[in-house]
Amino acid sequence: EKNGFNFSPRFKCEFKYEYDENNKLKDNCELIIDYNKEYIKGGYCHLFLYKLLNKLNEGCMQFRLYIYKINKWGYIMENKIAVIYKSKYGATKRYAGWIALKLDADLYEVSDIRRKDLKAYDTIIYGGPLYIEKIKGIKFIINNYEYIKDKKLCVFMVGMREFDEDYINSILEDNIPKQVINNIKTFYFRGKMNYQELSLKYKILMTGLRVSISNKKQSDISNYEKMILEVIDKPIDYIDKKSIDILLNNVSSNG
Repeated sequence: EKNGFNFSPRFKCEFKYEYDENNKLKDNCELIIDYNKEYIKGGYCHLFLYKLLNKLNEGCMQFRLYIYKINKWGYIMENKIAVIYKSKYGATKRYAGWIALKLDADLYEVSDIRRKDLKAYDTIIYGGPLYIEKIKGIKFIINNYEYIKDKKLCVFMVGMREFDEDYINSILEDNIPKQVINNIKTFYFRGKMNYQELSLKYKILMTGLRVSISNKKQSDISNYEKMILEVIDKPIDYIDKKSIDILLNNVSSNG
C-alpha cells in the first residue's frame, strides 16, 4: 500500500520489510503472494508484476517473491507431479485419470515409467487396486523408495469394502515397510466389481466365498459378505469422483 500497489482481489499479498538506520529498506524484503480461495472460481490465474522493481524503494536492492501457480480447478500447483497407477478392471485407472486432470499431473501406467523418470518430479502419487489383501503394483514404490524418499509421496488404494480404519491399517502394515508408511500419505477409495469381467482365478475364488458365506447364519453375515453374495448376480459400482478431493487438497497444500 505504501508503494502504490493495487493487486487483484484474486490474491492476498503481504510485503514484509525492515528499515535500516538510514530509514532505507533492507535487502531482506519479502513480497508474499498467496491466492484467495473465496475469489477463485476457475480459469487460469496469472499475475504480471511489470515495473515492480521501480515501485520498490531504491534502498531495497533485493527481495524474494513467492507466487503460487493455481490451475483452472483452483488447486495450488507449486511442483511437478506424477500420477502412477496399476489397474486390472478400470476403477483405479479412472481415479488416477481424475487426479492427474485436476492436478495437471503426468499420468503413467506403472509399466510405462522407470526409476530415472522419477527424478523430474517433486510429488509422486501411486494408485493400486486391492486384491486378496494385496496392493497391486506397490513394489514399484517400495523398490524405488531410496530414490524418492525426499519427495512428497501419496498412495491410494481402491477396494470394495466400506472404509474401515483398522482394516486399512492392517493392509498397509502387510504391504508396505514401516519406514515407508511413515513417509507417505495414504488414501482409500471404493471401486467396482462385475463378476462376468473377472478372470477364471477370481471367479473360482468368488464362488468358493459364496458357498462359505451361504453356510453362515444370516445374522452373522457382514455387509462385505452380503456384497460378495450380490455381485455374482449383478455388477456393483461404488466409484465416487468426489472422494478424491481429500487427496487433491493434501497434494496442493504446503504441508
